[in-house]
Amino acid sequence: MKINEQLVKYEAVLILRLAKGWGDKRITKTLNKLGIKISPNTVGIWIYRNKAPRSISPLIKSLFYGKAHELALKLKEENPDWGYKRIRREIKRKLGIWIPPTTIYCWIAGKSHPNIVPLNIVPELGYVVGVLLSDCTTKGEILLRVRDRDFAEEFAKALKEVTRKRYKVRIDEGYFVVRLHGSALRYIVRSGLWRVIAYLYPREFLQGLFDGDGGVVIGARNNIFRVRVTLTNSNKEVIILVKHLLEENFGIRCTLRLHQRRGERDKILGIEYTLKKDCWELKIRRKGDVFKFHEKVGFRIKRRQQKLEDGVMILRTYRTNRERIKAWLKKYVKKNGKWIPRPPPLLSILTPHELR
Repeated sequence: MKINEQLVKYEAVLILRLAKGWGDKRITKTLNKLGIKISPNTVGIWIYRNKAPRSISPLIKSLFYGKAHELALKLKEENPDWGYKRIRREIKRKLGIWIPPTTIYCWIAGKSHPNIVPLNIVPELGYVVGVLLSDCTTKGEILLRVRDRDFAEEFAKALKEVTRKRYKVRIDEGYFVVRLHGSALRYIVRSGLWRVIAYLYPREFLQGLFDGDGGVVIGARNNIFRVRVTLTNSNKEVIILVKHLLEENFGIRCTLRLHQRRGERDKILGIEYTLKKDCWELKIRRKGDVFKFHEKVGFRIKRRQQKLEDGVMILRTYRTNRERIKAWLKKYVKKNGKWIPRPPPLLSILTPHELR
């Protein structure tokens, strides 16, 4: 599907208007800040004079087709002599969108009804979009296939808030899978409207991205103990916006560098791949910034959040690196290059004498 740039600008205005109720000046300032160039005059014409583009996209359908269908049937019931053209104009006046005449005709004739997943502009949309830009496949369908059950469950729960539909978490060869068609969500990613969603819901957006592509790196050797939070992603525009959101919204300083170049070999879950794009790495290094990330953003994946909490607790509790390393090694052991929680000590088998 070819992206209509003018329609995308209108949709960006519409999202901010629906979510915040802002006027033309604030919307214009925000969109230009996000790299979506638009004039106050254009925004004013769209939101005050109700002159919307006549094009339709999956996002417009998901946002309005349910309401438009109900309104069309209601108008026809209340005004039996109205034709589809008059009903179309009335829908435009009340909802601010143009719907194709044949669509209106089929609705009021009972020949069709909207067959698209609805979409709500709510904070959990930030989490969903963050995940889509990290661990999800978005070609043809949306597919999340991960090792962490709680990650898949959080994604399914967020989808329910966004679409008002339930999605099952299925198990496939040891992976937890969530699958949906979601053309409007894929459209948000392809069109660049993800930037607007990230701006609206920065915490949820960052949580989705860090759950998908983030990690906690612990250094505990040579009498040095460090806790760092990292994010790797092949989309430079995404990683730059993440850096901006962390610094501007949460006061978290971070660094950005080219991690791997296109053409290099990498291994993911035991399978070797040739990188098709450059891979960028964002790193939160300073202790105070790691503390802020833990308090203000964090992970929804439990094992990752627990590792971060343990690292932060040790940094705050112990003064010397020697003490910190000792405390860390009581909780974690390194296997195959990864820190994993130590299993709880086995309970000793008590003798009858000891039970008395």
